[in-house]
Amino acid sequence: MKNGVSICFLGIDGSGKSTLAKHLCQELKHRGYNVSYVWWLRGDTSLLRRTLKAIGSSRYMNLKVDAKRQKVVTTDTRAINRAFKSLFPKIVIADNLRFGVVNAWLPRIAHSNKVIIFDRFIYDVILALSEEFEMTRNEQLKLFRLFSVLLPDPDLIFLIDVPPEVCYNRKKEEIDSVQEARDKWEAYQIIPPVLDQLTDNRVIKVDNTRNPLDVNEDILATALELLEGEGH
Repeated sequence: MKNGVSICFLGIDGSGKSTLAKHLCQELKHRGYNVSYVWWLRGDTSLLRRTLKAIGSSRYMNLKVDAKRQKVVTTDTRAINRAFKSLFPKIVIADNLRFGVVNAWLPRIAHSNKVIIFDRFIYDVILALSEEFEMTRNEQLKLFRLFSVLLPDPDLIFLIDVPPEVCYNRKKEEIDSVQEARDKWEAYQIIPPVLDQLTDNRVIKVDNTRNPLDVNEDILATALELLEGEGH
Protein backbone atom coordinates (compact mmCIF):
# COMPACT_ATOMS: atom_id res chain seq x y z
CA MET A 1 0.00 0.00 0.00
CA LYS A 2 1.56 3.29 -1.10
CA ASN A 3 -0.04 5.64 1.41
CA GLY A 4 -1.84 3.39 3.84
CA VAL A 5 -5.53 2.56 3.82
CA SER A 6 -8.37 3.87 5.96
CA ILE A 7 -11.69 2.12 6.56
CA CYS A 8 -14.53 3.78 8.44
CA PHE A 9 -17.81 2.67 9.98
CA LEU A 10 -20.75 5.09 10.02
CA GLY A 11 -24.17 4.76 11.61
CA ILE A 12 -26.40 6.07 14.37
CA ASP A 13 -25.99 5.03 18.00
CA GLY A 14 -27.05 1.43 18.47
CA SER A 15 -26.39 0.41 14.87
CA GLY A 16 -23.45 -1.76 15.98
CA LYS A 17 -20.64 0.06 14.20
CA SER A 18 -18.22 -0.12 17.16
CA THR A 19 -18.65 -3.88 17.53
CA LEU A 20 -18.15 -4.41 13.79
CA ALA A 21 -15.15 -2.08 13.60
CA LYS A 22 -13.39 -3.75 16.52
CA HIS A 23 -14.05 -7.21 15.10
CA LEU A 24 -12.56 -6.24 11.73
CA CYS A 25 -9.53 -4.74 13.48
CA GLN A 26 -8.96 -7.98 15.39
CA GLU A 27 -9.36 -10.16 12.29
CA LEU A 28 -6.90 -8.09 10.27
CA LYS A 29 -4.36 -8.16 13.10
CA HIS A 30 -4.62 -11.96 13.15
CA ARG A 31 -3.75 -11.90 9.45
CA GLY A 32 -0.61 -9.87 10.05
CA TYR A 33 -1.79 -6.41 9.04
CA ASN A 34 -0.50 -3.29 10.77
CA VAL A 35 -3.84 -2.04 12.06
CA SER A 36 -4.97 0.72 14.40
CA TYR A 37 -8.48 1.38 15.70
CA VAL A 38 -9.56 5.01 16.12
CA TRP A 39 -12.73 5.96 17.96
CA TRP A 40 -13.38 9.48 16.71
CA LEU A 41 -15.20 10.54 19.89
CA ARG A 42 -11.98 9.92 21.80
CA GLY A 43 -11.22 13.51 20.82
CA ASP A 44 -13.89 14.56 23.32
CA THR A 45 -11.54 13.52 26.13
CA SER A 46 -8.82 16.04 25.18
CA LEU A 47 -8.06 18.79 27.69
CA LEU A 48 -9.42 21.45 25.35
CA ARG A 49 -12.64 19.58 24.66
CA ARG A 50 -13.20 18.72 28.35
CA THR A 51 -12.67 22.37 29.27
CA LEU A 52 -15.13 23.46 26.61
CA LYS A 53 -17.67 20.93 27.82
CA ALA A 54 -17.27 21.98 31.44
CA ILE A 55 -17.49 25.72 30.76
CA GLY A 56 -18.35 26.46 27.17
CA SER A 57 -21.13 24.00 26.46
CA SER A 58 -23.11 24.95 29.55
CA ARG A 59 -22.76 28.64 28.76
CA TYR A 60 -23.72 28.10 25.14
CA MET A 61 -26.83 26.25 26.23
CA ASN A 62 -27.63 28.98 28.77
CA LEU A 63 -27.43 31.56 25.99
CA LYS A 64 -30.04 29.68 24.01
CA VAL A 65 -32.24 29.36 27.10
CA ASP A 66 -31.87 33.07 27.85
CA ALA A 67 -32.81 33.93 24.27
CA LYS A 68 -35.96 31.83 24.51
CA ARG A 69 -36.89 33.47 27.81
CA GLN A 70 -35.98 36.90 26.40
CA LYS A 71 -33.82 37.54 29.42
CA VAL A 72 -32.77 41.17 29.77
CA VAL A 73 -28.99 41.62 29.72
CA THR A 74 -26.69 44.63 29.60
CA THR A 75 -25.19 45.82 26.32
CA ASP A 76 -21.72 44.61 27.37
CA THR A 77 -23.02 41.20 28.38
CA ARG A 78 -24.97 40.92 25.14
CA ALA A 79 -21.83 41.70 23.09
CA ILE A 80 -19.78 39.14 25.03
CA ASN A 81 -22.50 36.56 24.59
CA ARG A 82 -22.68 37.15 20.83
CA ALA A 83 -18.91 36.86 20.51
CA PHE A 84 -18.84 33.68 22.57
CA LYS A 85 -21.73 32.12 20.66
CA SER A 86 -19.89 32.80 17.41
CA LEU A 87 -16.47 31.64 18.63
CA PHE A 88 -17.38 28.50 20.59
CA PRO A 89 -18.55 26.37 17.62
CA LYS A 90 -15.48 27.40 15.61
CA ILE A 91 -13.16 26.20 18.40
CA VAL A 92 -14.90 22.82 18.54
CA ILE A 93 -14.81 22.44 14.76
CA ALA A 94 -11.12 23.42 14.64
CA ASP A 95 -10.28 20.88 17.34
CA ASN A 96 -12.03 18.17 15.32
CA LEU A 97 -9.88 19.16 12.35
CA ARG A 98 -6.78 18.86 14.55
CA PHE A 99 -7.92 15.39 15.64
CA GLY A 100 -8.48 14.39 12.02
CA VAL A 101 -5.04 15.57 10.90
CA VAL A 102 -3.32 13.70 13.75
CA ASN A 103 -5.30 10.48 13.35
CA ALA A 104 -6.17 10.36 9.64
CA TRP A 105 -3.35 12.15 7.83
CA LEU A 106 -0.19 11.58 9.88
CA PRO A 107 -0.43 7.75 10.17
CA ARG A 108 -0.96 7.44 6.40
CA ILE A 109 2.12 9.56 5.76
CA ALA A 110 4.36 8.00 8.40
CA HIS A 111 3.42 4.34 7.81
CA SER A 112 2.92 3.29 4.20
CA ASN A 113 1.52 -0.11 5.21
CA LYS A 114 -0.87 1.20 7.86
CA VAL A 115 -4.53 0.20 8.00
CA ILE A 116 -6.62 2.65 10.04
CA ILE A 117 -10.11 1.62 11.11
CA PHE A 118 -12.31 4.53 12.14
CA ASP A 119 -15.30 4.09 14.43
CA ARG A 120 -17.18 7.18 13.21
CA PHE A 121 -15.63 9.77 10.96
CA ILE A 122 -15.95 13.49 10.39
CA TYR A 123 -19.32 12.97 8.65
CA ASP A 124 -20.89 11.82 11.93
CA VAL A 125 -19.24 14.65 13.83
CA ILE A 126 -20.47 17.39 11.50
CA LEU A 127 -23.99 15.98 11.71
CA ALA A 128 -23.88 16.10 15.51
CA LEU A 129 -22.31 19.57 15.64
CA SER A 130 -24.81 21.00 13.16
CA GLU A 131 -27.60 19.87 15.46
CA GLU A 132 -25.89 21.13 18.62
CA PHE A 133 -25.07 24.53 17.14
CA GLU A 134 -28.30 24.86 15.14
CA MET A 135 -26.57 25.21 11.77
CA THR A 136 -28.52 25.73 8.60
CA ARG A 137 -28.42 23.08 5.88
CA ASN A 138 -26.09 25.29 3.81
CA GLU A 139 -23.68 25.71 6.73
CA GLN A 140 -23.77 21.97 7.26
CA LEU A 141 -23.00 21.22 3.60
CA LYS A 142 -20.16 23.77 3.56
CA LEU A 143 -18.55 21.97 6.51
CA PHE A 144 -18.89 18.60 4.76
CA ARG A 145 -17.14 20.00 1.68
CA LEU A 146 -14.43 21.77 3.70
CA PHE A 147 -13.47 18.71 5.72
CA SER A 148 -13.58 16.56 2.61
CA VAL A 149 -10.84 18.77 1.17
CA LEU A 150 -8.77 19.01 4.37
CA LEU A 151 -8.92 15.36 5.43
CA PRO A 152 -8.32 12.20 3.37
CA ASP A 153 -11.44 10.36 2.24
CA PRO A 154 -11.69 6.86 3.68
CA ASP A 155 -10.82 4.23 1.08
CA LEU A 156 -13.74 2.09 2.21
CA ILE A 157 -16.88 3.19 4.06
CA PHE A 158 -19.28 0.82 5.78
CA LEU A 159 -22.63 2.52 6.29
CA ILE A 160 -24.38 0.50 8.98
CA ASP A 161 -28.12 0.52 8.39
CA VAL A 162 -30.39 -0.59 11.23
CA PRO A 163 -34.01 0.42 11.91
CA PRO A 164 -34.28 3.04 14.69
CA GLU A 165 -36.48 0.75 16.78
CA VAL A 166 -33.67 -1.83 16.87
CA CYS A 167 -31.11 0.85 17.77
CA TYR A 168 -33.29 2.00 20.66
CA ASN A 169 -33.61 -1.54 22.05
CA ARG A 170 -29.82 -1.93 21.88
CA LYS A 171 -29.03 1.44 23.52
CA LYS A 172 -31.86 2.19 25.93
CA GLU A 173 -29.35 3.50 28.46
CA GLU A 174 -28.26 6.21 25.99
CA ILE A 175 -31.35 6.83 23.82
CA ASP A 176 -34.31 8.24 25.72
CA SER A 177 -37.09 7.00 23.46
CA VAL A 178 -37.97 5.30 20.20
CA GLN A 179 -38.91 8.72 18.82
CA GLU A 180 -35.44 10.06 19.59
CA ALA A 181 -33.95 7.10 17.72
CA ARG A 182 -36.27 7.80 14.79
CA ASP A 183 -35.26 11.47 14.77
CA LYS A 184 -31.57 10.50 14.73
CA TRP A 185 -32.20 8.04 11.90
CA GLU A 186 -34.08 10.67 9.89
CA ALA A 187 -31.29 13.23 10.38
CA TYR A 188 -28.74 10.63 9.31
CA GLN A 189 -30.35 10.22 5.89
CA ILE A 190 -28.34 13.20 4.67
CA ILE A 191 -25.15 11.11 4.88
CA PRO A 192 -25.62 8.79 1.82
CA PRO A 193 -26.18 11.64 -0.69
CA VAL A 194 -23.31 13.61 0.87
CA LEU A 195 -21.01 10.61 0.42
CA ASP A 196 -22.16 10.30 -3.21
CA GLN A 197 -21.11 13.90 -3.80
CA LEU A 198 -17.85 13.98 -1.85
CA THR A 199 -16.12 10.66 -2.47
CA ASP A 200 -15.56 8.27 -5.33
CA ASN A 201 -14.36 5.59 -2.95
CA ARG A 202 -16.41 2.55 -2.12
CA VAL A 203 -19.45 2.90 0.17
CA ILE A 204 -21.04 -0.35 1.37
CA LYS A 205 -24.46 -0.35 2.99
CA VAL A 206 -24.57 -3.03 5.70
CA ASP A 207 -27.79 -4.55 7.03
CA ASN A 208 -26.75 -5.24 10.62
CA THR A 209 -29.99 -6.97 11.55
CA ARG A 210 -28.71 -10.16 9.88
CA ASN A 211 -26.81 -12.98 11.55
CA PRO A 212 -23.71 -11.37 13.16
CA LEU A 213 -21.40 -14.08 11.80
CA ASP A 214 -22.58 -13.42 8.24
CA VAL A 215 -22.22 -9.65 8.65
CA ASN A 216 -18.68 -9.97 10.03
CA GLU A 217 -17.67 -12.37 7.26
CA ASP A 218 -19.00 -10.05 4.54
CA ILE A 219 -17.19 -7.04 6.03
CA LEU A 220 -13.93 -8.95 6.35
CA ALA A 221 -14.15 -10.24 2.77
CA THR A 222 -14.77 -6.71 1.45
CA ALA A 223 -11.88 -5.27 3.46
CA LEU A 224 -9.48 -8.02 2.32
CA GLU A 225 -10.51 -7.43 -1.29
CA LEU A 226 -9.55 -3.77 -0.90
CA LEU A 227 -6.24 -4.52 0.83
CA GLU A 228 -5.21 -7.16 -1.67
CA GLY A 229 -6.10 -4.78 -4.49
CA GLU A 230 -3.74 -2.24 -2.91
CA GLY A 231 -0.97 -4.81 -3.24
CA HIS A 232 -0.57 -5.74 0.42
